[in-house]
Amino acid sequence: MEELRISEYDYPLTDERIAKYPLPQRDHSKLLVYRDGQIAEDRFYNVGDYIAPNSLLVYNNTRVIPARLVSSTNGCTWKCMIGNLKKWKSGALTNGELHAERLSTSGNTHEVHFTWDNPNLSFAQLLEAQGELPIPPYLNRKTEESDKTTYQTVYSRIKGSVAAPTAGLHFTQKVLEDLRQRGIQTTELTLHVGAGTFQPVKTEDANKHTMHT
Repeated sequence: MEELRISEYDYPLTDERIAKYPLPQRDHSKLLVYRDGQIAEDRFYNVGDYIAPNSLLVYNNTRVIPARLVSSTNGCTWKCMIGNLKKWKSGALTNGELHAERLSTSGNTHEVHFTWDNPNLSFAQLLEAQGELPIPPYLNRKTEESDKTTYQTVYSRIKGSVAAPTAGLHFTQKVLEDLRQRGIQTTELTLHVGAGTFQPVKTEDANKHTMHT
């Protein structure tokens, strides 16, 4: 197999070029148009002008969650990605009534056992209360309350992703209705985005990178 060198895909992306927050009206985002070798610019609310009639658009209806939901009230064990691992020397960590004990390491994941004080609460309820929506790390900011709405597609329904299928974030109900009126067909599938989206390729040859399931 031909070597696929990661270095050939490097490009500068300075912090001021990164949009930290979406536009108030998400369908007003820029739309890059490539047609007949020419590049032009439009706004996303005009996307229907560039889609042929009788086309079929397939939407990923997955919904981002604070973390994977596990309905347990007695304790549970997860394989986790841990930031700032060097600060976790040993022993259990406590956040309110939630306690975490690191058990073992396998590659870049760590097995962590969670317990909590209130037996009437499930782990899912604790995550909803204490978990954060995991926004892309390149945004270089903390998760905010508004992300619970803006970092979801308007057609998201099935909980299970740790990141949004970002290609669909610019759609609005108005755009979807415009597409329906144009006779463009739609259907849905559910494809949850896994933790691998937060794991950079560390091998020089991309063919040797192990993808997260």
